[in-house]
Amino acid sequence: MAFDPSPIGIFLNPTYLIRSRLWRNISRHALGVKGKVLDFGCGSKPYEDLFVSSEDYVGVDIVHSGHNHSDSKVDVFWDGKTLPFDDNFFDACVSFEVFEHVFNPEAVLAELKRVLKPGGSLVITTPFVYGEHEVPFDFARYTSYGLRHLLTEAGFQVEAVEKLGDENLAIGQLLVDYVSNRVPRVKYLGFVLKAIFTAPIIIAALAFSAVGRKREDTPIYLNLLAVARK
Repeated sequence: MAFDPSPIGIFLNPTYLIRSRLWRNISRHALGVKGKVLDFGCGSKPYEDLFVSSEDYVGVDIVHSGHNHSDSKVDVFWDGKTLPFDDNFFDACVSFEVFEHVFNPEAVLAELKRVLKPGGSLVITTPFVYGEHEVPFDFARYTSYGLRHLLTEAGFQVEAVEKLGDENLAIGQLLVDYVSNRVPRVKYLGFVLKAIFTAPIIIAALAFSAVGRKREDTPIYLNLLAVARK
């Protein structure tokens, strides 16, 4: 349910505004990803089914992270330094909501570039307006300029850096987080109260976003999605 963008998530998922935008935009880019795909920081591989044209989808994660991997679908654990794959091995690399947890992004990007074939694509999403999570392994938030600079300095050709969600959705998400953190943590009752108080905020944010003026240069947004090529 955490990654499910269906409308029922409005009532059941406090991160619906974020997850629905991620799902929609990752779906759009997944259609063009083919061949061998590396999912870096894969966790439970929530978006694997979107990559219908991949012939092999390999998930890599690190042992010590902000979650216990109880629901993870990791194919290969790595040591945080060198990916256990040959040079020019993958046709594409994807990494969703991971780089905020990477303390050495330059070194990691160098490894991802190494295992990508020439011309291989890299698709990354990162949060912008979102609270600390998976602590203490939460190290950064990137602006659109910062993420583009990071990828360019790593030697990638940046094709696009897209802002997901506008200020209406970003402010709505902050309000949802604020309310969710103040609902009593009572079994079942807390869940019901959270839905009662947060669903109207989500619906209002969606409505304001739908009727508001669209700005590609909005300074406040939920997430970034970057597409680059080796």
